[in-house]
Amino acid sequence: MNYNDHYGHLAGDECLKKVTDVIKTSLKRASDFVARYGGEEFVCILPDTDVNGGMAVARQIKYRIRELSIPQQFSPVADYVTLSMG
Repeated sequence: MNYNDHYGHLAGDECLKKVTDVIKTSLKRASDFVARYGGEEFVCILPDTDVNGGMAVARQIKYRIRELSIPQQFSPVADYVTLSMG
């Protein structure tokens, strides 16, 4: 079930803000950039970053989102908000 359908749009907006804050603070260099790409999609631009560096950033984001444990009772994946990255 869609997050907004169960928790409401205000809670959905708050969830997006929390996720955005985690992503923003996980990017450490002035040249790194995050933007909202769609409704709930984000893109991270990491200039001059190799695969290992990109994976390190992705792991940091994943870990910090898991730490938040934002409830998502009706997710088929987990009881908290998760991310798909690639």
